Amino acid sequence: MGFADKKNIIRNNTPCIGHSLILTKPLGVGLVMAADRVDEANAAAVQSAIDSMRRLNRYAAEKMRGFAVSACTDVTGFGFLCHLLEMCGESVSAEIWPEEVPYIPDAAEYAGAFLITASGLRNRNFFSDSGAVKDLPFASQELFFDPQTSGGLLICVDSGQAPALLARIQEDDPLARMIGRILPRQTDRIVFR
Repeated sequence: MGFADKKNIIRNNTPCIGHSLILTKPLGVGLVMAADRVDEANAAAVQSAIDSMRRLNRYAAEKMRGFAVSACTDVTGFGFLCHLLEMCGESVSAEIWPEEVPYIPDAAEYAGAFLITASGLRNRNFFSDSGAVKDLPFASQELFFDPQTSGGLLICVDSGQAPALLARIQEDDPLARMIGRILPRQTDRIVFR
């Protein structure tokens, strides 16, 4: 419980066209834990997932102060792409650079072995035709739909300030990456480059 200054609230659905997108933690926690439940995950992957879940978003959130952040959300059970859809709403689209999206390396292997979750499937069904995700490799698709427990922040920030904010976040979250940008509304709400 507490009080919030209404003038300083960063909403999850107010991105500005041209702003850059930063993701502060790697994806794949759900896939790693699904593999662990059937004794298929290696210890290093499980430890990476645990370390990610234990890392508070508070540190990245504190570093956003003073930057022109237009929108921010945490990536949790709806997975990366469904949270991004919520951020874009009906007014803008997002361009994502799949090669830049951070993930726990072994998670892609587990996705390729179909060690996936029911929640990830629900996220895929919800996303439906919002973007040409089917053109991506299957493992990437599953990573982008993977439900996260204590996932990172997805931050939409002025593109001129994005490199400086990313550098500050990487001091404590070295896997944070700039992963795309906000576009005027396209036919697809999410565009992959």
